[in-house]
Amino acid sequence: MTCSSCGGTGEISTPCNTCSGDGRVRRTKRISLKVPAGVDSGSRLRVRSEGNAGRRGGSAGDLFVIIEVIPDPVLKRDDTNILYTCKVSYIDAILGTTIKVPTVDGMVDLKIPAGTQPNTTLVMAKKGVPVLNKTNMRGDQLVRVQVEIPKRLSSEEKKLIEELADLSKGKTASTSEVGTTTLHAKTNFAVLKWLNYENLKVAKIWSR
Repeated sequence: MTCSSCGGTGEISTPCNTCSGDGRVRRTKRISLKVPAGVDSGSRLRVRSEGNAGRRGGSAGDLFVIIEVIPDPVLKRDDTNILYTCKVSYIDAILGTTIKVPTVDGMVDLKIPAGTQPNTTLVMAKKGVPVLNKTNMRGDQLVRVQVEIPKRLSSEEKKLIEELADLSKGKTASTSEVGTTTLHAKTNFAVLKWLNYENLKVAKIWSR
């Protein structure tokens, strides 16, 4: 800041002892700074006239502030997108459910569709980081679904899973039988066509 004793000239009747003839003295002060939405680590903000005082009472320079964003322990940032990993039980993955998911705007409901596979990524549109200087544009939040498979089952749970497995095998066998029947039908039809063709050739020979 400008020296108050000499007015920035560095001189009075004798050289200024306060600023040692420099015309400036070093002081620290706090200022309020508005940080726009969408800044990232390394972003630089300019605050006019808050830098060092000019020599000999000249205009003050500008202050440049380098931003460092503190990482969130849960939500990971990837440019304007937010990455999040959730865990659901295998039952919820099969039947579908709705869970609460943290976002930069707070907790939001997310629908897990029935039949969701492990490591499926669900997109929450426009729930990411605002684009810098374009606040009407936002990235997405990408939610990766981890399906938890229990290491231990109760006897009743195991019995139900085994019944489900038998039911699934029954469906597979039924589908296989339908496929075999269709194959036999196609084969029989081909044989009939061949027999008809051979009979036609014989008929032509005998008609000569």
